[in-house]
Amino acid sequence: MKRTSLFVTTICLTFLFSTVAYCEPTTKKPVRTTNFTYKDFESVVQAVDKHYIDKNIDVDRAYTDAAVFAMLSLPHSLYLYPESYFKEREQYEEKEDILPGSTFKLSESDQFLVFDPNYKKIDEIRKARAKNEAAKPKLSNDELKKIIEREQIKKSILASRWEQIKFSKKDFDRVITFITENLNKYKTQPLKDTYESMDEDEEAKEEFSVKDVYLAAANGYLNSLDPHSNVFLREAWEKSM
Repeated sequence: MKRTSLFVTTICLTFLFSTVAYCEPTTKKPVRTTNFTYKDFESVVQAVDKHYIDKNIDVDRAYTDAAVFAMLSLPHSLYLYPESYFKEREQYEEKEDILPGSTFKLSESDQFLVFDPNYKKIDEIRKARAKNEAAKPKLSNDELKKIIEREQIKKSILASRWEQIKFSKKDFDRVITFITENLNKYKTQPLKDTYESMDEDEEAKEEFSVKDVYLAAANGYLNSLDPHSNVFLREAWEKSM
């Protein structure tokens, strides 16, 4: 039976969910399957509404972050943008930071769109830049300050554009439906991670599933309230203690 623990403080709202281990009579590590569903996501939303100290919660923003985190959680990550921001992003982002890729909408009437990066081209760009960056001098404090300021302006404008389109729970549910219906297309990493440990037991890794999407969505919902609020699977929490 699933056990759920809830801790509430002024800065952290943490949920612990149990995991189920499926063991085989071999020397291989057991594969653990998380037990986190859409119902668990809704329980997080309900607990926030009931227990979170600040009762003036921006629910639209919370569902926006939940949808963004859900899309990013895919091994082949997708990005959500307000359409108005995406069309003008050259004004707020450096040219070299604008990545190649394609866009599509879940519905023609949507005021937001999905950006699907071209990871093969991005990898080629990354490798070319790595060679050039090695020869460049370190950034000065003034240059770093300008980068931070530009990033802050970008985040502020992006947040205001999301507010303008009033992304709702209905939109969030459509994003989740899209992910579940197209999971097989995006559950594989587009490129092999060259930094991945060669000693890692690939067979012991749990295959990415929609449960990972729900967990990411829950953390996105909490992130809109406080970046220090998280949902932890019980196994992960116990390992960290």
